Amino acid sequence: MYNLLDSILDLATIGKQQWLLKFTPRGVSMTKEEFVTKLAAAGKITKKQADDIFSTFVEMVAALLKKGERVAIPGLGVFSVVQKKARTGRNPGTGAAIKIPARKAVKFSVSSALKQGLNKPKKK
Repeated sequence: MYNLLDSILDLATIGKQQWLLKFTPRGVSMTKEEFVTKLAAAGKITKKQADDIFSTFVEMVAALLKKGERVAIPGLGVFSVVQKKARTGRNPGTGAAIKIPARKAVKFSVSSALKQGLNKPKKK
């Protein structure tokens, strides 16, 4: 099952292309279509094949997380499921106390290699 993940990671490094994401106040500005286009170009495959690979990757990660498994992607980070406790919150409009039930959430921890790459000092 992880062979597909290895294939995706290999495609992402073909040609040693740098994948630059533009961060905005609303998040990353790269869309799925832009990502698929870059993946297709890097892997020298069709956009349809790249879209299939991307969709399969997302489905695979989601299925593993639903089972409660941890998904580690070398060079990127680790997806895991955490249990959030029930708590009391406040309705921001009325200020009334509300009960927030316990739930599961997805946690992503960035790899140290990526963190270090993002925080390299600028050369003058």
